[in-house]
Amino acid sequence: MLDTTHTLTDSLRAHLTAPIRAGREILVVCIGTDRSTGDSFGPFTGSLLRSSSQYPYIYGTLLYPIHRQNFVRETACLYDRFTDPYIIAVDASLGDRDRIGSIRVRSGSIRPAAAFTDDLPAIGDLAVTGIVGECGPYDYHTLQSARLGLVSHMASQLATALSAVLPAPT
Repeated sequence: MLDTTHTLTDSLRAHLTAPIRAGREILVVCIGTDRSTGDSFGPFTGSLLRSSSQYPYIYGTLLYPIHRQNFVRETACLYDRFTDPYIIAVDASLGDRDRIGSIRVRSGSIRPAAAFTDDLPAIGDLAVTGIVGECGPYDYHTLQSARLGLVSHMASQLATALSAVLPAPT
């Protein structure tokens, strides 16, 4: 788990060095909805990143979210447009109480809406998840009632870290 922007930046840089050197296009796919405070972590990050960066490959914002209703269509468009992209998948998650507010970076994909048993395909080469609430019997309500200040702070940390490591637009 990563708690500071500096540590987050270092972790992202370590994961992105090889695909950047290989010349792969890096896509940032921010998953979630603006209709749920906790689940807005992805689109909030996408919006902040888009407003603070000139990086062109940011998908999923508060105005144009990628959520479970449009996920398959939107990701199919990305795979049609790009050949062998390296995808950073950003999404909210629930976890242990002592991990709330942490951002986790790991190699591999994300299965969006897994807490709601949707059968959406996995996406990503790099999974970045923000733990916005505690796992429990009422996951949907936990996502709905996550603190906006926490989600905003976490999204800001991640957008700052991504801005520092994404390659300059060409």
